[in-house]
Amino acid sequence: MIEINKIYNEDCLDGMQQIDDNSIDCILTDPPYLYLKNQKLDRPFDEQVLFNEAKRVLKKDGFIVLFGRGTSFYRWNCILADLGFSFKEEIIWNKTQHTSPVLPMSRVHETIAIFTKGKGTINKVKVAYLEMRKNNIDSIATDIKRIKSAINNKLSFSEIIDYLDNNKFTLRYECAGFGITHSKLKLKDAGVGTL
Repeated sequence: MIEINKIYNEDCLDGMQQIDDNSIDCILTDPPYLYLKNQKLDRPFDEQVLFNEAKRVLKKDGFIVLFGRGTSFYRWNCILADLGFSFKEEIIWNKTQHTSPVLPMSRVHETIAIFTKGKGTINKVKVAYLEMRKNNIDSIATDIKRIKSAINNKLSFSEIIDYLDNNKFTLRYECAGFGITHSKLKLKDAGVGTL
């Protein structure tokens, strides 16, 4: 059996077979993407077996957090959905260093998907405003102007307050001409963002 608080250097599929059913709260994984050339860590594995084992060992409301990119990442998301996992959130990790300069396209991000086996919920987390804006005075000034204009619109202002108090927002659709042309968050006026 696997011991708690001990590091194992072995194939994860072999190690997972030693873990009891429904005993793990969270699996954090960055599997081989299967398209890198001459990389010793990018080796083939049985994706279906890996995710079946993940489902077996996770507690009923456990999570799997998956790093990746490219077609394999999207395939893994589909495999998890087919196994009955519920998609909870996607995070874009902005890295401080970009990918190798020899690649045809330089990337500075990594995609992370969060799924739950059952009805797991993510705790409410907010990034501090100044951290989110990186103390950028121009960005902060723009937000202040947007909030100022929203104060004159009672509906927008109440939605901003609801977002700040409850981390909840209202999705609105703007239609013109022949149908829906844009999907926007009403909170864009407050600098929260657009879809």
